[in-house]
Amino acid sequence: MILAQETTKWSHNVPNHIYVLNDSKTAMYAYINVRNGEEKYFKNPIQIDTRGRSFTVLKRVKEGVSQIEVKGSKGDIYFVRKEDGMLTCTCQGFKFRSECKHIELVGSQL
Repeated sequence: MILAQETTKWSHNVPNHIYVLNDSKTAMYAYINVRNGEEKYFKNPIQIDTRGRSFTVLKRVKEGVSQIEVKGSKGDIYFVRKEDGMLTCTCQGFKFRSECKHIELVGSQL
């Protein structure tokens, strides 16, 4: 998988987001909205048509990254991930404190 910044030159002022794609750029696993930094993860990869679009590979994402979806106390969905032995969460608490209750809840399952 790859982390890729879209570099397409659009005729209107359309922002190019950052995507997590398979190596052949036919399936999208997640994206980051460059306007607000919001991350969107998909339960299952979705097809993406990249014809006429250009991308710059920012990073190769290692296979074997595991992830668990967690429902927060207010109904929001977060993802706890384990990569290279490190646990991360997509919640705001983790972004500010580098720890959260979601990791405590499911971290041992990864």
